[in-house]
Amino acid sequence: MSGKGSCYDGAAVGTFFNTVKAELIWRRTWETRR
Repeated sequence: MSGKGSCYDGAAVGTFFNTVKAELIWRRTWETRR
């Protein structure tokens, strides 16, 4: 990333991990409904 103290890099990483986490939770709940 660009360097220390860049808020945009932290936002991009946070968004990525939130997306991954949401997909894992969604898949887990979908499997239990079957």
